[in-house]
Amino acid sequence: MAGEEVTGQTIATGKDRFVAVEFVTYHNDTSNDTIAIGISKVRKLDYTAISPYRLEGRMTAYISFNGRTGMLVASLWFHDHPSVDPVQVSAQLPDLVTLLPPQVAVGFSAATGECIELHQIMSWSFNSTLALVKKVLQTTVVGSAEEHVDVQTTAVGTEGYIDPQCKKDGKVRFNCPSDVYSFGIVLLEIACRGKRREEICGLYRNKGDVIEAADTRLEIGGDFERREMERLIILGLWCSAFETQHRPTMQKAMDVLERNAPLPDHNFITNSALASSDHDASGASTANI
Repeated sequence: MAGEEVTGQTIATGKDRFVAVEFVTYHNDTSNDTIAIGISKVRKLDYTAISPYRLEGRMTAYISFNGRTGMLVASLWFHDHPSVDPVQVSAQLPDLVTLLPPQVAVGFSAATGECIELHQIMSWSFNSTLALVKKVLQTTVVGSAEEHVDVQTTAVGTEGYIDPQCKKDGKVRFNCPSDVYSFGIVLLEIACRGKRREEICGLYRNKGDVIEAADTRLEIGGDFERREMERLIILGLWCSAFETQHRPTMQKAMDVLERNAPLPDHNFITNSALASSDHDASGASTANI
């Protein structure tokens, strides 16, 4: 709705253009309880009303967009009302190149007034079919490179998440192992927020309890949860090995997470992690994760 505030118009223009999915649950809102899709204006493109009694208890919102068909779909599921069908709204958008400005931001926001609601983003993903993104990849944070790409550039991005192999001027070869490295750093960030990677490596190398490196805000219960956390941390170390040949494929990493596949032995992980830690100590990658 920034366009209305900035320009005084009901339709946003220029860099203020937007596509929004709005979940209205605040009772004094004039539009009542709805799921709505809006394109650069306050008036909704399409909306679906929600019965007020459904808005009690736990709910999950799903939002998806298909770039080929142009269909934007939003739905709301009511966990505490299993007999109630989910509510859905959809709209076919025009070409996003003409609909949005050249640079856009993806964001999530919430306003609840005096009410209390808990908003949790459980997961989200983004993939691009633009040829430019595939051929000129400047950073590898989260995702999966579909092919090997050579670029003449200096890699830029969030320092701690970039593959050390890409942190050099000149010809840089981006590939799937680069994504695996970033994925490993993300795992360590989730499990051990605030800990430096070499600290975690040291614990594991000395056969200490890597659970000590876990974020203290995480509630780790019985033996099963401890074992799962331990596997997550070890997988993060394996994925973030300095040498690409020591890293698993993304498929192997997902097998560990989803199908309880075995991890390499202690010596393999230690040797791989040691190489990474030695490289970190040299000053090439010393950012906190």
